[in-house]
Amino acid sequence: MRTWVAMLYVLTAVSLLCSGLGCEEPRVYEQCVITARVVDSETAEPIDSARVYVTAYLPAPFWEEKRHLECYSDEDGEFELWYGSDPLRLFEVEKDGYLPASQTLEGSGALYFALRRAFR
Repeated sequence: MRTWVAMLYVLTAVSLLCSGLGCEEPRVYEQCVITARVVDSETAEPIDSARVYVTAYLPAPFWEEKRHLECYSDEDGEFELWYGSDPLRLFEVEKDGYLPASQTLEGSGALYFALRRAFR
């Protein structure tokens, strides 16, 4: 009889653990698509090989933790990133001869950067 009672306790405990009671739901990260275009602010011509630097700020308790990605615009001034759904991303774009520009974005979306020529 004691064996059955002990076995019942074990099965109940395993059942509760498997059902997720008292456990946090696993965090699901969706994939975000970010598209952007980089152009000259005066001529609206595409700027190729512009350096795009992405910094993602992670949610609490990891406020100090950051993720970084880097890519370059193509000959049409465009780039596309597939990225995890971190809450806030800072996009910085720079190219020799132009002033740098930055924008933030949450989730998927499209960005447009019109870079101004730097004075020499």
